[in-house]
Order: sequence, then structure tokens, then C-alpha cells
Amino acid sequence: SHIRNVREKILSKIEEIIKAQDIAVVIVMDISNTMTTNDMVGSSITRVDEAKSAAKQFINKFYEEASASDAKSAKRQIGFVTFATSSYEVFGLQDCKTTNQRDSMLSKVNSITTKTTDERFTNMEAGLSRAQNMLNNSQIQNKYIIFLTDGLPTTYSTTVGGYTGYNPQDPSLRLSNGAVP
Repeated sequence: SHIRNVREKILSKIEEIIKAQDIAVVIVMDISNTMTTNDMVGSSITRVDEAKSAAKQFINKFYEEASASDAKSAKRQIGFVTFATSSYEVFGLQDCKTTNQRDSMLSKVNSITTKTTDERFTNMEAGLSRAQNMLNNSQIQNKYIIFLTDGLPTTYSTTVGGYTGYNPQDPSLRLSNGAVP
């Protein structure tokens, strides 16, 4: 019941975001190695597939609202960023008012794959920093980030705008139970 209430609140907030007139949204999605995990018994659906499905649902709903006749004059844009050890721009902030625009976005989301080997870590700072830069370059007033991840950071950015990130693997940062704060 608690999970259902949280889910309903999230869906309500997303609905509110989608219906805003002038809006810029950047979806930030984790593509680290752990996103290849399959948590569903008897299913082949991975975490990254679930995240891609959620992103595509959002894009479709955003398109429906942006292409409605009463929203044609609104400034409504979506951008998409993925991150693992580094961050990547899937597509920059752009309109989603035509079927071609929507289909192009959906195609790019479909082509997202997880990172393995040297790029397999979870650097949330890198993804959020890239999304923030996208939004900072937008003149649209209402700005949102939708963040899709499966866990805690496992690496960090050494320089993000002069900021030196923290190392989540540093034992001195661990709580007495071994968790990262």
C-alpha cells in the first residue's frame, strides 16, 4: 500500500510536469553495468529495459500534450542524457510536437545500451551535471530533470565546474554499518 501511494504521487507529479505550458525536461538515465540485472523471476526484462520503457512512455505522453491544439504555441522541449562512468548526450533539448520528432527520440532511446568494462561505474554527478548544463542553456522558465537509476554512485567526477567530487568508495565515508551516507 505504501509503494502504491508513492507510485501514485510520482505519477501525479509527472502528469503535472507534462501538462505545464512552457517546459524543458531532461531525462537522465543510468546505463552502468548493474542496469543489465534482471530482477524479475521468470522474465528477461532488465533494469535498463524497464528504464527505457518508462522514458518512452514519458516521451509519448509529452508528445500527446505538446502536439495538442491548445499547446501548439507553448515552448516544450525534451533532452536526454545517459551516464555510467562518464555522461553522454543522447539528444539535446528539442521540440516534441510532431510524430517525426517523437519517433526520432524513441529510436534514439531504443538504441541505448549499458556500459561494461572500463565505463561500467555509476557517476551520477556526470549525468546530472550534463543535464544541468542543458537546462542552463535554455530560456524556458520551468525546468525539470527526471532521474532514472538503480542505486548509489560508485565513482565520481573529479572536476565539475571547479568542484571536486567525493569518492563513494572511500572507507572513511562509510557509516558504521558499511553503508555510504
